[in-house]
Amino acid sequence: MAITLRKNQIKDTTISVTSSKSYTIRLLLCAYLSNQEVVIKNNNYSKDVLATINVLKSLGSKITINKDNLIVKPGNKVNDLNLYVQESATLLRILIPIMLVKFPNKAVTYILDDSLINRPLDGYDDLFKTNDIKVKRNNNKLIIKGKISTKEINVDASKSSQFVSGLLMALPLSNHDTKLIFETNGSSSYIDLTIDILNQFNIEIANDFIIKGKQKYIAKNKLISEGDYSSIIPFVCLGLKEDITIRLNGLNKNSKQGDKKIIDYLLSQCANIKYDENSLIIKKSDISSLNYDINECIDLAPSLFLFATTLKEPSTFYHINRLIYKESNRLEAITKILDEIAAKYEINEDNIVIYPCKINNNLTLKSYNDHRIIMAISILVNNHKIIINDYKGINKSYPAFYKHLKQLGIAISYSRKPKLLINVKNSNDFNIEAFGYVLGYKKFTFFASKYCSYSFIKKHAQNKNIYVLLNALLHESEINSFKKEINKLIQLPINFIVQDIGILNILSELISPKRIIFMPYTLICNYLDAQSYAKLGISAICPSNEITIEDTDIISQYAPVMLNAFSYVPMYQSYRKIVSLFEKYKKISFNKNHLYLKEETRNDLYPLIENQYGSVIFRPYITSYIKELNNLSHAKFIYIDQLFIKNKAFNKVCSLVNDYYKNKINIEIIKRELDKLNLNIQDGFAYQDSFYLEK
Repeated sequence: MAITLRKNQIKDTTISVTSSKSYTIRLLLCAYLSNQEVVIKNNNYSKDVLATINVLKSLGSKITINKDNLIVKPGNKVNDLNLYVQESATLLRILIPIMLVKFPNKAVTYILDDSLINRPLDGYDDLFKTNDIKVKRNNNKLIIKGKISTKEINVDASKSSQFVSGLLMALPLSNHDTKLIFETNGSSSYIDLTIDILNQFNIEIANDFIIKGKQKYIAKNKLISEGDYSSIIPFVCLGLKEDITIRLNGLNKNSKQGDKKIIDYLLSQCANIKYDENSLIIKKSDISSLNYDINECIDLAPSLFLFATTLKEPSTFYHINRLIYKESNRLEAITKILDEIAAKYEINEDNIVIYPCKINNNLTLKSYNDHRIIMAISILVNNHKIIINDYKGINKSYPAFYKHLKQLGIAISYSRKPKLLINVKNSNDFNIEAFGYVLGYKKFTFFASKYCSYSFIKKHAQNKNIYVLLNALLHESEINSFKKEINKLIQLPINFIVQDIGILNILSELISPKRIIFMPYTLICNYLDAQSYAKLGISAICPSNEITIEDTDIISQYAPVMLNAFSYVPMYQSYRKIVSLFEKYKKISFNKNHLYLKEETRNDLYPLIENQYGSVIFRPYITSYIKELNNLSHAKFIYIDQLFIKNKAFNKVCSLVNDYYKNKINIEIIKRELDKLNLNIQDGFAYQDSFYLEK
C-alpha cells in the first residue's frame, strides 16, 4: 500500500500538535500505579498509546476516552498477565521492572509484534542476573518471572534510556531503597522527562539516584500530555524552506523533552522561529547548513538528514550509530533513501556529512514501516510525485500526520483501491464486475435480497468469490443445529459475513478467521473496538453507519474495514417477532411481505422484515457513502446491498463505483448521476462533528 505526496498550493496554516506518545505512555503507567482516578488531557491515540491502554485494561484498569480526555480508574481484578505490547519498545522496556515489583515471582508473558522481537533488552542484563530473574523467549512471546531484591542495580543505558525510565517508575514501589547506577550514551533528556512526570505523581527521585522505596503514586490535579516536539520537525523544516507561516499550537516551551533542543539550535542559527506562549511560529529562513550532534535528538535524525539535502552547503551530524537500534536500522534505511535521491554523503565512524541535491524526478521510496522515516520523506515534497510505500507505519506515533500535511496544502492520494462486494438478488447479478458476491442462505440468514440453497451456493462458488451472509441472531438452543449446518458450508471455497458474536466465535473455531468479515451494524463505533476484533485475525470488520466519515476513516487506519457504503441500514433488531405480537394484541393479521412502518407525524416509511429469526426495522432511507469514495481509500472492502432497491438503480450504482476506481469518472460525475436516480438517499451521521476532533 502506497501514498503519493505532491506540492499543491502550500499555504499558511495552524496545526494542533499531536500529544507526545512517550509522555502519554508514561502518564498512563503512572496513573495505573496510583490506584486512583486520573484524567489525562491527550489527543494522540497512536498504536503505541492504544497498546498501552489495552495492556492496562488487561491489568484491571478501567479506561475510557472522552474526546481529548483519557480517564483512568482503578479496577478490582487483574484480568490477564498475558500482555500484548504490540510493537512498542517504550511500553515493553518500562513495563518489565514495573511488573517485577507489582507481581513478584509471577510469570508475566509479553506478546510482541515481529518488529519488536529483535529490539535490544540487554540494558536489563545486570537486573536479571543479580536477581536471578528467569527470562524465556518463545517465538513472539517473552516470559519473565522473578522479583527485584537487590539494593543496587547497574543499567546499561547506552542503547536506550528507557531501561532507566522503567526502573525509575518501578523502584519507588519496592519495599527497600535502591541505588540506580547507569551511564547514558544519549537520550538522558528522556530520563529528565520521566522524573518530571514522576514528580507530578508525588514520587521523589534523589539527585544521586538512591531511590526511596515504599512511596505512593498520588496524581496532582488534571494531567496534560505535552505536544510532541519529535513530531513537529517535518513542519518546522517545511516552514523554514517554504514561503509560508506555520503556527504549531500546544507546545510547552519549558518542556523537558530532549527533541526541543533542535528548536534552540535553529534559533542559534538565526532561524525565523519564535514562541508565542504555547505556540511556535515558523517562517522561511536562510539556513545554509546544519552542524549538529543528534545524540540527544536521535528520533529527529531522519528528518534532519533529508532536510540537509535541501540546503545550500554540506551539513554534518555527529553520534549517528545509535540509529541502528530503532524501529528499523535507521542509519541503513536513511542512507538507502539518500542513495535513491542521488544525494552525496560521507560516513566517517560516528559522523555523517550530507551534501545538497536537487530532486528533478518522481520518486518511489520505501518507508521500512518506520514512522520517523515517513515523516522525514515528507520534507522532500516538491512539484514531483513522492510515493511512500507502507505508509501506515505512521500510526505508531502520529495518526493525524497526513491530515496535517493536507492542511498545509500538500496533495495526498492513496494507491489502494477498496474491493467491491455486492449483494446478489438473481443470477444476472454475477455479470456485474465485483471482487465478491454476497448471498443469503436458506438458514441463519435473517435478511437478504435472496435466500439461496446449498446447491446454488456450491454451483457459483466454483467460479466466483462467494461470501455467505449469516446475519441471524443465534439463540443458545440453536447452537447445535447451526454447527451441523455450517459444517457443510465450510467445506466449500467460500467466505462468510456474520453479525452475531456467537456465530463469529463458533466459525472462528472451525475455519481460518481470514475467511470471516464481522458486520455487527451499530456495534463498532471507535478504533478501540475495531482493534479488539481485528486481533482475532478476521478479514475485516464493518464499522457502524451511525458515526462520521472521518471517524470511519480513522478506524480503517487501525483495522481492516468493510464499509457498508450503499444500503438500507437496520436501526432495530430483535429476536422477538414484534409484528406477530402486534397482531395478537390487536387481533388482526398482516401479509408479512413488503411491510413498512409509518410514523403518525411524518411521511417516512420504515421497511420491516419478520421471520423465524425475529424482527428488523430499517432506516427509511438509503445510507450512501458513494459520493465520498475519494475519502474512503483506507477501506479494504466496499459493500453495496440491493435489499429494497430496484435492479436498475443497483446496477447503475455498481457501474459508477467501478468506473470511479478505473479512473473513468470523478466524484462530481458520481454526484450528478446519483441525483438522477431519484432515490431517497441521505448521508445519516456522515458529516456530524467527529468524536475525535479537537473542537
